[in-house]
Amino acid sequence: MNKNKIDILLNKYLKGTISREEAEDLQELSNLCKNNELKEAFRKQWDKYQLSPEMNFPEIRDISNKIHKSIHATRKKYIINIWTRIAVSILLIVTTGLSVFLMIDDKQMQTLGEREIITQVDKGQRANITLPDGTTVQLNSESTLSYRQDFGIQNREVKFNGEGFFQVIKNPDKKFIVNTQYMDVEVLGTSFNFFAYESKDIVEVTLVEGKVFLYTNTSPRQTTILEPNNKAIYNKNTGKLNVEQTNTTFETAWRATELAFRTEPLTVVLAKIERKYGVIINIENEQLFSEFYTGVFEKEDLTEVMKVLHAHFQFTYKIKGDTIFIK
Repeated sequence: MNKNKIDILLNKYLKGTISREEAEDLQELSNLCKNNELKEAFRKQWDKYQLSPEMNFPEIRDISNKIHKSIHATRKKYIINIWTRIAVSILLIVTTGLSVFLMIDDKQMQTLGEREIITQVDKGQRANITLPDGTTVQLNSESTLSYRQDFGIQNREVKFNGEGFFQVIKNPDKKFIVNTQYMDVEVLGTSFNFFAYESKDIVEVTLVEGKVFLYTNTSPRQTTILEPNNKAIYNKNTGKLNVEQTNTTFETAWRATELAFRTEPLTVVLAKIERKYGVIINIENEQLFSEFYTGVFEKEDLTEVMKVLHAHFQFTYKIKGDTIFIK
């Protein structure tokens, strides 16, 4: 059954009438066929063409074998008449034609694998995604995560910008790597929070459990290994990488739909409020730039958050659309 179908498909291939679906069938059948069966199918197509009377079948077979050997050997010249050249060309077209088709197919597969899957989170929104290996990532507002479509086949690498909480599935054979502009993180299996907005002056990695190896992408290269409840802070302006102890509850509070701050500059507090609620805050009172705040906002309502800050810092404010003016 397969032999007859290969004969029909090869004939269509030589005539140039084969469709892409039929070419795919021919590729699949060729892969399934034994070498001698495939060779016989080629031979049948060869026999359909008129050969020179001076050339007998053993001589043709000898030419065919020499053609195949010449692929990996020094090229030799053979003097044959026009009909024999046509016959040899047919054999080459059939055999190399399939190879070309396979090569194109592989390139198409490679192109598909190189395509990126991108997740972008709008301002004031959050997103939970699960990667092909089972790793979960919770993305904060205005964050972007991308990875190749063949993620997990050869490696586990993602590109990242923003803030996200990663719970990485353990795989001793394939490290999980998070690439950012200024710092990369390598892990086998762990949970950590990554703060890496391109628009911010600092990059932070907070380890909740497990162990991570991180390194900067700037010169001089700096590396460190984080233990749980430690946070690595990289300053883009100074180029310095520091490690300090931290409270992971505060660092990951955004995941639990609450805002938590521990002796944070008010400018940082307001920046997180902007990101969480998708608003713009204009500060007209410069004295507020030197203020700090500690506290937790458990309510989601922006109005309640502003009321608490108003009572604490005694400033006046006005909400107009998606903009808040503080005086």
